[in-house]
Amino acid sequence: MLSRCFKRVALVKSNGKPISVLSKNVDREYLFSPGALQFLDTFIENHKNNHKKLLQDRQTPSVYDFRNDTQWIRDDSTWSGPSIPDDLKCRHVEITGPSSNSSMVINALNSKADCYMTDIEDSFF
Repeated sequence: MLSRCFKRVALVKSNGKPISVLSKNVDREYLFSPGALQFLDTFIENHKNNHKKLLQDRQTPSVYDFRNDTQWIRDDSTWSGPSIPDDLKCRHVEITGPSSNSSMVINALNSKADCYMTDIEDSFF
């Protein structure tokens, strides 16, 4: 539960409205400097209307659909995208790791990766 881990710190902003903050540090009564509080106050004032609109939009169910200018692609059953170039057909996978950890090396060699590059520098430590 939050109340066991955090201390609720109530701060008063420059315009007199209270702001409630949760702080892990229970030994101090402040969390933000006056400049940071002024920034938060200005930020909230500048964006509160947009924030309220976004919260209202979440409550309205949205219907997603395709763009109208791509309708011709969906109507044409013969349409297909370009073929994949040969250099992209085999996507190489490379695993790197320290050579000092034998189980990691064994797991890498047993994987389906195309290449395993061992990091010998790490094995000296």
